[in-house]
Amino acid sequence: MFTSSQFHIRNSLNPRVLFNRWVHAAALIAFSSVVTVARGADWFFQPAVTVGTAYEENVDLDEDDPINATSYNAGASVRGGRLTERSQVVGTIMAFFERYPGNGELDEDNLSAAVNLAFLPTELDRLSLDLSLIQDTSRSSELTTTGNITENVPHFVLGIGAAWQRQLTERSAFTLALTHSGGRFDSNSSGLVDSQENAIDASYSYQLTEQLAFRGALGATYYDPDDDQSYKNYEALLGMRYAFSETLAGNLDIGWERIDEDTDLDTATNGSTASGFVYGLSLSKAFERSSLSLSLRRSAVPTGSGEPLVQESLGLGYAYQFSPRLNVRIPIGVYRNESINFGNGGGNDGRRIFFTTEPRLSWRVTEDIVLSASYRYQYERDEEADTTADGNAVFLSLSYVWPTEIPGLSQ
Repeated sequence: MFTSSQFHIRNSLNPRVLFNRWVHAAALIAFSSVVTVARGADWFFQPAVTVGTAYEENVDLDEDDPINATSYNAGASVRGGRLTERSQVVGTIMAFFERYPGNGELDEDNLSAAVNLAFLPTELDRLSLDLSLIQDTSRSSELTTTGNITENVPHFVLGIGAAWQRQLTERSAFTLALTHSGGRFDSNSSGLVDSQENAIDASYSYQLTEQLAFRGALGATYYDPDDDQSYKNYEALLGMRYAFSETLAGNLDIGWERIDEDTDLDTATNGSTASGFVYGLSLSKAFERSSLSLSLRRSAVPTGSGEPLVQESLGLGYAYQFSPRLNVRIPIGVYRNESINFGNGGGNDGRRIFFTTEPRLSWRVTEDIVLSASYRYQYERDEEADTTADGNAVFLSLSYVWPTEIPGLSQ
């Protein structure tokens, strides 16, 4: 449980200041890889298209006035780039459109563009830079956090990430990562606010044996919604990875997270803090024709409403290959969210449980064409308002991916 107390702001640890000092240098180093690409590069180009239809009951998970609707969708993507033994430039452009006849407020226009740059200046170092520009819909992206949004509000996100990885010895490595994310909503009618988020993370890993590896990480995040509050997040984690066998492996991370809240008043700035345990556990098992995965997590997550939430999540995944052309996947996700207690009456407010599963059966008609059918069930419970809602949906899609061989980047 995150508990509250008073605190004094330490601007010297502000992640936004650290980010601004380091990201420019990291970006210049990573971008320099583009102009120093070695000869003998391999190019690849891979377009893909998909079309589909769906019928959804209670599309917006509304308890009082559920909407049942049929939709039609179409999407296209192009992935391509240039790779060498020491560098890579990979770009992806995607577009996905969904239309609900008679329910235009649910229509979706999702667009994204991303570029990944990586460079190996030495045999021990790896530099990378990721750039992305995304337009999605808040109704979809907020389902696992704040929940029900009655209309599709376009959400624009600009993301920048730079990382440096150094192999210290044969058994140990150090990684430093910087990220920036800026989000803007195309409406203020749903209680959503624009925000900026800057983060810096450092981690050290050590391979003790072939089966066992340890990891330590420190992170700081500055989350600034477009309202009177801002948040500084500090996190320390210790973790391990253990390979029980060639087909069974697990990860465990345990740590402590502290969040400092600033409230900007007309005459002064008030501050308080909340802290608590965070953890992450994952297990994966591979069988001859199937695989099974499990994940458990607890951490603070930002939301479109401008208020971070404590989220506990459970994930289960199962996949089975009936034949080389026929397979089934069954993902399950459970999320439990509640407001963080900063000493202002929070804690149990905003508590919400969200459950979703979408079994999918896929048939590879040819090497390039895949026909998929899936069923989705969603359920949410707002414990504060004592309300529940659920919804069912069925989907059918046909996709085509241009055949190509994508070379890999060494190291």
